[in-house]
Formats: sequence, C-alpha cells, structure tokens
Amino acid sequence: MVKINISIDGPSSSGKSSIAASLAGLLSYKYVNTGSMYRAVTYFCLRENMFENEFCYNKLKIILSNMKLNYSYNNEIKSSILTINGKDISKHLNTIDVTDNVSFISKIKDVRLKLIEIQRNYAKDKGVVMEGRDIGTVVLPNADVKFFIQTDIDTRVKRRLIQLKSNNINVDISDLKKRIVKRDKIDSERELSPLRCPKGAFLISNNTSNFNSVLNEVYDIAKSFL
Repeated sequence: MVKINISIDGPSSSGKSSIAASLAGLLSYKYVNTGSMYRAVTYFCLRENMFENEFCYNKLKIILSNMKLNYSYNNEIKSSILTINGKDISKHLNTIDVTDNVSFISKIKDVRLKLIEIQRNYAKDKGVVMEGRDIGTVVLPNADVKFFIQTDIDTRVKRRLIQLKSNNINVDISDLKKRIVKRDKIDSERELSPLRCPKGAFLISNNTSNFNSVLNEVYDIAKSFL
C-alpha cells in the first residue's frame, strides 16, 4: 500500500495530539509531535538559566549547533520520548515554566530552522502523521492530507487542566484560561510560521466528548487517500 504524509494542525490543547497519535496507530505510521520538540528546547534553555537575565541569542546559537535532539513515540505508554544530548527530558516538558516560555522560543528563527530540518527528515520516507501549528503550512506544505482541529476555548481549558493534574501540577482555572488565550495570540500573530489553517485542510470540530467519533471521521478521510 502506498504511504502518505498527514499533517494535523491546531491550537494548544485542541486535542490534536491525541487524534494524531491514535490515527498513526491505526495506520501503523510514525507519529511526530512537533510541539514537544519546541518544549524540549525551551526546557533546555530554562535549565541553562537563559531567562534569568536578558535572553542571550548568541548562547542559543551555540546550544542549537551542539544540540542532538532525538524524538520517538512509545505506543505502549502513549507518550513522546525526547532526549537532548542523550538525556531523557520527557517528564519535564509540560511544566508551567516550559508552557509559559515555549511561545517565545518558538518565535526564534534559528530554533524553527533547526527543528523544521529535523521534522522534515522524519517525513522524508512518508508514512508519518505529524502534528503542530505550522505543519501543513510550512513544515510539510505538500502533505497528502491536511487537517485543522477546531476546539472552543472552554473545552481546551478543561482538557489542559486534566493534563496538568495528571502530572500533579495544580493551577487556577481562570489563570490557565488567560495563559491559553495569551499563547493563542502569540502563536497566531508571530511573524515566522504563525498558526494558520492550511489551504485545502479538512476542518475537524473536536468539541465533543466522544473521542472515537472524531477519530473515526479523521481516519475515514485519511483512508480515502490510500
């Protein structure tokens, strides 16, 4: 059977990661969560104390040139595994500090160029489901099938709250909503690779609590291209 590349874009906490991972499993494709890569770089910068004073872009360039980032997905535990220079940092990716700073890191051209190169390499042989905010527009503009996940803000806040609590992170729900709205604004208005619905993408509503119905909708569309 011919393999294809599938892009899935959408805002933070829209449910695109769950949809993409499950779709990849159904198709026996590789799953790539590009957002976790930006979180990995953000965590690395936090660990290097780069946010304590004025952010040093020259230091970032050195870090990127020496950084060996490896991504994989463990289907048994349903989790992305990321290592930087051989160190597994996966458990640190969803902290509040990382979340608050990832949009800033994502705006930096050198970071995006580095990660886009890595992401495209994962898709060079096709058979990949890749999700993020600029997959169908920038990373894989020639993806065979493109999806854009639409989810209302209150549903996204509830999903993000559940995720944080599962990681033993407590946060006020009103504060969380403000953080998500702020991130939407940054992601949509940034000059480089802003969050946009790709041309020709299938619009998928993910406001329902029935995950399987949404997954089946996406799967049926993807299968029609095989």
